[in-house]
Formats: sequence, structure tokens, C-alpha cells
Amino acid sequence: MEFKRLKNELKGISSILLGLFCLVSLITYSPQDPSIFTYSEKAVKNYGGVIGANFADILFSFFGFSAFFIPLFLIIWGLRRLLHKEGHIIYLAGSLLFLISLSVLMGLVENSFNFSTERSLGGMTGTLISGFLQSLFSTFGSFVFSFMLFIFSLIMMSPVALFSVGIKTKRSKKEEIIEEIEEQVQEEDFTPAIVTDESTREEVQYL
Repeated sequence: MEFKRLKNELKGISSILLGLFCLVSLITYSPQDPSIFTYSEKAVKNYGGVIGANFADILFSFFGFSAFFIPLFLIIWGLRRLLHKEGHIIYLAGSLLFLISLSVLMGLVENSFNFSTERSLGGMTGTLISGFLQSLFSTFGSFVFSFMLFIFSLIMMSPVALFSVGIKTKRSKKEEIIEEIEEQVQEEDFTPAIVTDESTREEVQYL
């Protein structure tokens, strides 16, 4: 038990530190830094050094600006480990679907409205999948399908069922109303009994 706790804490701390390193590398990313996809003779400006420059270049190349959510997921996963909360595979699948669907939505925006940026908004993932969807559906259909996947990813990542919260709230209000009515009925049923007891006592005293 102690070994399991120690292992979870080490995983949690490592994940949080990796998330912070990833976030700093993405924020200080420069397209002019030498990396796996970029040849340059200039000195590395990334605060993560050569590793940070390559790491950020890979993430931006594949996922575009949705890569900024990757360190957030790493930090959240690390905090869950430190709090000894078990992770589920559905959360991991939801996070991956979130990254892909958001990249595709950004790719659709870039293709539809002719956005010109130094880096692709959705990366290679968004560009390829959005182009494939537009070949199957119209642009509007591609947006609808991608947004549907995005909503699915939020539901998968959420620890609470999003649509059941409102239903539970309505049910709880109904239960409160029913309880109030039952209490009123019980009080009304109890009052005659008290009157009866008092009248009985008066009769006994009279006798």
C-alpha cells in the first residue's frame, strides 16, 4: 500500500513538472529555432533549450494551437495522482478526442475564412482531417460533425454527467415539494388527534 502511494505521488509530480515544462516550451516557441522540422543555424531561444524547441515544434506541427491544452491535461492528471484519484481510460480517450476535434475545427476555420498565420491553426491533424471531411460533407456539415465530436469529448472528460445535473436538480426540487406536502398532511392528520385527546381529558375530569 505504501509503495502504491509512493508510486502515484512520483507519477503525479513528474506529470505536473512535465506539464509545466511543456507549457513554457510552447509559450517561448520560435519558428526560427532549430528543430526536427526546421533547419536553422541560429541559437535556440526557447526556454526549454533544444529539447523544448523540438518538443514544441512537434506539438505545434501536429495539433496547432490546440497543443496548449496538452500541458493542462498533464497537470490535471498529475494532480489527480497526488490526490490518489483513480484515472479512467475514458478520460484519456476524451482528452485525445478533444485535441483532435479542436484541431479539426481550427483547420476548418482556417480553410473556410482564409486565415493566414505563421503556424497552421490546427496543425497537420486539423488540415488533413478537415480536408477529408470537406471532401465527404459540405463545409457546414464538416463543422457540425466536428462540433459534435468536440461535445462528445467534453462529456467523456467531465467527471459529472453534464445533462444529468439539470435533471437531478429538477428531481430534487420535486422531492422537496413532495416532502413539504407530506409534512402538511401529517400535521393535518395529527391535529384532530390532539383535539380528541383534549376533549377526552375534559370528559374524564368532568366525570
